[in-house]
Amino acid sequence: MNPLRIDITKEFPLPQALVARMLVDHLVDFAGWTKGDEQEVYDKEKDIFILQFVERQQSLTHTDPEMMQPDFAQDDRLPRDIRTWQKGNRRYYDGEDLWKEKLSKPFQHLPEKPWIRRYSGIIEELLTGTRVGSEPKNLKVGKDVDISRQPDKQHIAEGQVVLDIDSVLAILPGLDAFNSTVNVCLTPAPYKNIHANIHLTYKRIPIHHIPHIYVGSSGIDSKYDIFILLPDLYNREVKRTKGNLHNHVSDAVHKVFLEKCFLPAVSKILGPNEAQSWKLSYDVIQANSTVAAKEGNKYSRGFSRLRRQEIRCDLDKKHLAAIWAECHKEMVRQHKDFNQPFHDYKIFINAKGYKHSLCAADFPELMQVYKAEVSCLI
Repeated sequence: MNPLRIDITKEFPLPQALVARMLVDHLVDFAGWTKGDEQEVYDKEKDIFILQFVERQQSLTHTDPEMMQPDFAQDDRLPRDIRTWQKGNRRYYDGEDLWKEKLSKPFQHLPEKPWIRRYSGIIEELLTGTRVGSEPKNLKVGKDVDISRQPDKQHIAEGQVVLDIDSVLAILPGLDAFNSTVNVCLTPAPYKNIHANIHLTYKRIPIHHIPHIYVGSSGIDSKYDIFILLPDLYNREVKRTKGNLHNHVSDAVHKVFLEKCFLPAVSKILGPNEAQSWKLSYDVIQANSTVAAKEGNKYSRGFSRLRRQEIRCDLDKKHLAAIWAECHKEMVRQHKDFNQPFHDYKIFINAKGYKHSLCAADFPELMQVYKAEVSCLI
């Protein structure tokens, strides 16, 4: 059975649909251009070049001067430094700076009814380039019209693309997947938990709803935040709000993980020389984390008694596999013998905001940037 196909510009003749169709046609059709390409034949009735589109839209701005100067573009609503002016015939505004006072005021340049009357006419044509009642045109990159004839500028149209990674999200079986040192956080850190939807699920549960423990971080740039997901603690019945996603883990569970599973594995695998920088007692770690608050209470009245500082240690990558193997065995035992919620745990990494630092000329090279820090068959 053939899938049902609907032309959205015919079923829903809205400016948004026409703009979407125009952009999709442009992105699908354009594959770059080089001097060796043959001349493409364009349909004058259906195709419009970028230069033609821009020129036609500019001409529309003179047909309704009242609408073309909306409130947000008026001089007294703009800071002085970004007002545009030219010498000569054009007037420039050098009046008072009122933009701060007008920030909270609604746009009142044109009443609602005049805007509605213009919607199906000039506004629609400005957004889509299509006149009311006519067929939408395909936006084309025309070599004879849009591309400079100057050889030194033609390389702009060759279509070279730089790929980048904006964020990295991954579910891993264990810490042994990392190829770099992990900076472990030994104190509870629920404030590090994921606080917004990341559009990824595990066992059909949104990851930001699954209770998780913040383990620490790895790498410098990119920096991966590491969490342990504990699906056994997920409660479908609890009412979640934007301020409380109920994805935190109790101090008791965090203590079992550190005191019974992780710290004994570190003590067993690390030699005495490397282990000297670690605090291998959970109670000592908690006591050390409250030093700042105790000092504050002594010397500064009103200092928060709940303030804690993070206690962190670096775990060298050469020990990750052995330590996590020991930790995993104890997590399994704690689940079976003491009903701890470590069944089917997963390591989750989250790295966001690296659009300009994780970039490469092609996809294989881009993936190597990621694989240099994390290596795991997913």
